[in-house]
Amino acid sequence: FLALKIRSHFNLEVFLKAHFYICTKTLTLIWYNSTRAKKAANFLRFRNLENLRSYIDRVKTNLQSSEDLRLKRKAESAALTRNAVIGDIFVSKWGWEQTNVDYFQVVGFKGKKSYILRKIGKEHHYAEGNSHMSSNVSPILNDFENDVEYCGRLWAENRIKIGNHYASLKSYSTNEKGERVYSLDYCSWYA
Repeated sequence: FLALKIRSHFNLEVFLKAHFYICTKTLTLIWYNSTRAKKAANFLRFRNLENLRSYIDRVKTNLQSSEDLRLKRKAESAALTRNAVIGDIFVSKWGWEQTNVDYFQVVGFKGKKSYILRKIGKEHHYAEGNSHMSSNVSPILNDFENDVEYCGRLWAENRIKIGNHYASLKSYSTNEKGERVYSLDYCSWYA
């Protein structure tokens, strides 16, 4: 059997020994999905020992880069701070073959990285260039659609995750009266 000697900040050696069984006599690599699995998930045969070692090196490199990416994202997540204040708006754009736009207003905070949000209404601005099933929309501040509160977890800088959707902090300008003026978002629908 081929010994795997791997050193890193996570225990890759234990992972590989627990999931791979390598027979150098038949040049077969046997993969198990878990340490408790009785049946092998996959068998890979190689023409020569160099191909087997090359494959194992690629697996080690991929696992190492995945772990490095996970640690990088964890460090970035730890460094995130909330930038929005109560009254700010997040916009979520989503849909397939149509563009749905939802607006959420910040009404409170939960923990260090979460917002309490409520869905608000939108105002349609029909333009001459839009079809009869599309328009531009803008949020209506404090026009809550219902009493349902959503929890939005900080995901990236000025971005949150609400359920299965992501939302971005909506930027605005201020007019002469001191009122917020939001840019328009394209929205479309089917009958």
